[in-house]
Amino acid sequence: MSLPTNGTNGTHRDNVPNGAGGRTGNNATPIAIVGMACRFPGNVTSPSQLWELCVSGKDGWQPIPESRFDNKSLYHKDYSRAGRSHVEGGYFMGEDISLFDAAFFNLAADVASSDPMKLMFTH
Repeated sequence: MSLPTNGTNGTHRDNVPNGAGGRTGNNATPIAIVGMACRFPGNVTSPSQLWELCVSGKDGWQPIPESRFDNKSLYHKDYSRAGRSHVEGGYFMGEDISLFDAAFFNLAADVASSDPMKLMFTH
């Protein structure tokens, strides 16, 4: 049996036999979830909004926002038409993607601006 170590996220025990503070039995260490956040398409920005979206049977699909690109000039219903898109919508985040906190993830500002939608999912 190894001694507990005081780690970043609390006290850790390695190689502890069952019944000696391990994960089985009644010796489980209680945890507390002190905060939760989420960002999903459909302007879902909280766990309760996610729950309501799921319970209602809806999804977050929406037409492509005009702020992303000019879909009207690129759209054509024939998907085989060269140089055109037949996509009318998708699952877009409602928040301004420029609000991504690059410094929190130790990223340079120019890296964060390269693909802000992908970085927002990281956030």
